[in-house]
This record gives sequence, C-alpha cells and structure tokens, in this order.
Amino acid sequence: MAEKIMSSLVAERSSQTPVLPLRRRFNRRRLLGLSMAAVGTGLMSPLIGACRGAGEEPTATTAPSGPATTPAPASPAAAETPAATEAARYGGELVIANEQNPVSLDPHFVRDVGSSRAMFYMYDPLIKVNQDLDLEPWLAEQWEVTEDGMEYTLHLRKDVTFHDDTPFNAEAVKFNLERQWDDQTNTRYIDDFKRYVESIDVVDEYTVRITLKELFVLFPRELLAFGSGHMISPSAAQKLGQDFAQRPVGTGPFKFQEFVQDSHLLMVRNDNYWGGKPYLDSLRVRIIPEQNVQMVELEAGNVHVSFSVQAKDVSRLQSAGITVINQPVPTASWISYNLAKGPTRELAVRRAIALSVDREAIVREVLLGYGQVSRGGSPKGWPRYHEDIPIDPYDPEQAKRILDEAGWVVGPDGVRVRNGERLKVNILSTQLERGVSYGLMNQIIQQAVEKIGIETELRTLEWGAYLDEFRAGEWWHVTFHAQNANAKDLVGATIDPDAYWNVNQLGKVTEGELVEVANRVREIYRQMNQELDPQKRVDLWKEIQLLIQEYQLISWLIHWDFLVGVRPEVKDLVVKPVYSDTLYNVHRTWLEQG
Repeated sequence: MAEKIMSSLVAERSSQTPVLPLRRRFNRRRLLGLSMAAVGTGLMSPLIGACRGAGEEPTATTAPSGPATTPAPASPAAAETPAATEAARYGGELVIANEQNPVSLDPHFVRDVGSSRAMFYMYDPLIKVNQDLDLEPWLAEQWEVTEDGMEYTLHLRKDVTFHDDTPFNAEAVKFNLERQWDDQTNTRYIDDFKRYVESIDVVDEYTVRITLKELFVLFPRELLAFGSGHMISPSAAQKLGQDFAQRPVGTGPFKFQEFVQDSHLLMVRNDNYWGGKPYLDSLRVRIIPEQNVQMVELEAGNVHVSFSVQAKDVSRLQSAGITVINQPVPTASWISYNLAKGPTRELAVRRAIALSVDREAIVREVLLGYGQVSRGGSPKGWPRYHEDIPIDPYDPEQAKRILDEAGWVVGPDGVRVRNGERLKVNILSTQLERGVSYGLMNQIIQQAVEKIGIETELRTLEWGAYLDEFRAGEWWHVTFHAQNANAKDLVGATIDPDAYWNVNQLGKVTEGELVEVANRVREIYRQMNQELDPQKRVDLWKEIQLLIQEYQLISWLIHWDFLVGVRPEVKDLVVKPVYSDTLYNVHRTWLEQG
C-alpha cells in the first residue's frame, strides 16, 4: 500500500508544471567580515518510505565538510572541484540546471534563491560575499564606514565598463541605488531603501557616499552585496525602461544572449571583463523544475551542474563518477502559519500542528541523515544555537488533547468541529525541488494534521505564483517554507512583521495578544539592526526564538545539507556554502574537453 501511495505521489510531482570623523578603511587585505565586524514514522511512511532507495543508507560525499550528520565546521568553506594537472583551457559551454525560471533578469527585482543562481553571472555587485561568506571588495575596491555606522564611502574600480560600453563610475552607482527608492520603478528593495537610506552623493568620479537615515548594520551585506547592489547599465535602463529585463546589460563576466521561458537562459563570454577573460565561451542555464529529470540529465552529460541533488541520489551519482559536494548551509525550514487569517490565528491549533509532525522521521527517511532536526532555527554548533530552546516533540496524542481542550471535537467523519464550524486549513504548496521537495514536505504536513482531525485543502502553485500568494496571505493558512542566509550567524526565519519576506503575516494581525507580540518583535529587530556587537545581536535573536516557541509563530522543522552535483569535466568550480548566488568566480571555471 505504501509503495502505491508513494508511486502516485512521485508521478504527480513529476507531472506538475511548473558616524564620527574617525574612520576605518577596508580593502582586499582587510575585509569587513559580517557588516562592520559582524553583524511518527508510521504516519509519514506512506509518503517518505520510497524517498530511500532499496537498502540505501546515508553515503559520505566527496565534500571536504564531511558527513552531513556532523556539526558544521567553525568557518564554512567553499568546496572546489579538483583542477586537472594541465593548464586551464578556453572554450566550451557550461550547462547549469535550475529548478525555476528567474522571476526577472533585472537584479533589482530579484530577492529569491533560484533567480540569483540563474542570472547574477551577467552582473557584479558593489561588495561580494566570497567563498568563506565574508564580505569582499568587488566593484567597490575599498570602502570606509563611520564609527556610528551611518555613512559609507565607496571607492570604485576605475577599469570597469558595462557590456554596452557605458562607463562604470560614481554616477552609475548613484543611478542604480536611487533607482531602488523610485516609486515608478518599484523594485523589490524599495521599502528597504526608503526606510534606511537618506542620500546617495557623488564625491568624485569614482567615489560615492551613502548616508543612512536609520542604522542598519547589515546594510552592506543585505543591500550592497545582493540584488540591489548589482549594477545595471544606466544607459540601457533609461533607453529600455520597463523592457530592460528583456535585454539586460551589466558588467559581469557573461553577457545576455537570449532567454526562452521554461527552456533556458544563454549568456556568452564578456571578452573585456575587468576580472579577466572568462575561460568558458558561454554559460547556459537550463530550466528543469523536475528534480528527477535534472538527475538524468546530469548523468547523461547534458547538464554539468545541479543544485537540486537530494539524499536519495547521492550513491547513484557517485557511482556514475559525478562529484557530490556536501556542505551544511545557513538555511532553516519550518511550518509557516498565517497568523492573520483562518484557524491558525488560534494558538491551540498551531501547537497541535507543531506536535503532529515527526521531524526525526523526516531526517531519517527523507534526508537519509544528510541534515538534522532544527532547534530554534539553527544547526548545532552555530552562533544562534541554544540547547535551552526546546524542540517540538512528535506527540500526536498530545496534539489531539490540545484541540479537545480548545473545544474542537471530532465529528462523525473524523473532522473536528466547534460551534458548527469545521476545523479546516488551507495548505499552500509548490513543485519546487531543492535539497527537499517542497511538495513532499507539504504532503507530509497534510497527512500529519489530517491524522489529528484537521481537514485540509492543498493547492500547488508555480514557484513565482507561490511566492506572490505567500506574501499576500489571501488564501493559505499553512505551508512548508525555508529561507537562506548568507552568513552562519544570520540563519533563521524573517519574523520581522514589516519585512519583505515576512513568513507568517504577523504584520497584518489586528486583534488579540499577537498585536503586542508583533510590536515586541519589531522592537527587537530595531535593536538588532542597530547593534554593532555580534554577540548582543545573537542574544537579541534568542528573545525572538523564545517568542517563536511560546506563541508558535512558526514551527521549526529541519536543516538539510546542500548537495551539489558536478560532472568530472568541470574544473575550478567554487561552490559557496550558501543557496543564493552559489557559484563564486565562475569566470575562472573551465571545461576539460576530450
């Protein structure tokens, strides 16, 4: 019976479409680090049993980080494919599998993982997150920040031009950053720039001064190193307007050639790249949402790199001679609740759902040991990990008692009812396949809550539509979700009620004790954003972790290890231990051609 259920689930997923005068100076010899010196198995077996191959056990990968069940190393390090003994060669096309279409080819409209891994190769950021997850000078070859953290002075490279020969200079940076708060353009960073940035001023041709209106210690990491910090050609943007994303122009190692929706994004070598002529002739990102198809294409040699390797694939890929890089990454996952709508406004319902899911079984049967149960949203040994924060146990009987005590009585059809109202939750899902299948995780949650008498409706949306509904919160009550940080001491979930990627609709709550909770969370985030001491920020985050636990603002689930498949002919590919913008210095990657 279990095999039949799993077979149907696999078939279903496969068919889904998708400061003061005193200053500090930072350069390549002295980096800024983290923004100013830091900133029951029985229930699930029908679903997860077939995630494991017959007799398959967790298999160690070739990654330097060791088996996934061990604590993360003190300093995350990038993994690099072995270089051949001969000199690097020019030529060839590197093919990368991506699980989704990019939501845009304009970096200022990109805040998601999959889009960054598809199209950032055409651009350069002002500041880069390197293979050790430290901040590194990039288009800004050095910068200064005042002691109060309110003013940044960027000193720009003088040897950079955009793909259309537009000069890269201070005026270009001013155009890009002021574009972020422009109401008509309405980028995905508009709220951040309006909240934090007071002015962007040109000091001279290659010097820019950014003045903040509110201290934000993560400003360089969050807003200068990710999408909003990637520079686009002012000439192209002004000429093309809203059509810029159709013909994007950056400064990066690869230039836009063509994009075919649901098929591929093709980029060709930028021979004049300031960082050195790339070895590859071209870079092709193939859009392959079906995880199993990615694995087949990787084995066949039609794809060189896949970021969507799952634990069940490791042994098979290694037997085919494919390197599987295994790294713990700053990623957390959980059950998101809509706190502003539906039955999940009620604490008893959230507590019951939290107790209904067997996390240990997920790690054992889905991750095959390549991961761990989440305690407070942080892997063991990492800065935000605290032993005194409890893990929600698997206790469906206690979940039933909580619902009974709340007046939700089991009706004749097994669904709980109170005052004539059926207890029903809407589960939002997507076909996204990364280290785990989002669809499978939502089905595991669905079966778990139905087992304790909660009726469900599950809807599966394409990833972009899923993200839109996740933010809007119009229909859903429950969903599996994950977020990715670009530093180990930032791993967690965005509980900030006013954040772009808030995970629980807390900012929309208008009644009850959660209004007070939301205000308390806002205040803690304000303090964290303005606290220069890394340990004090960790302590402040612990206050949020305790509020999460007390009010079940979300329910933590698991951390999975990042498994990346790379074919043997790929040389000098550096994979950062982070989901966003994963490949480092891809212009130095080359292909061994036989």
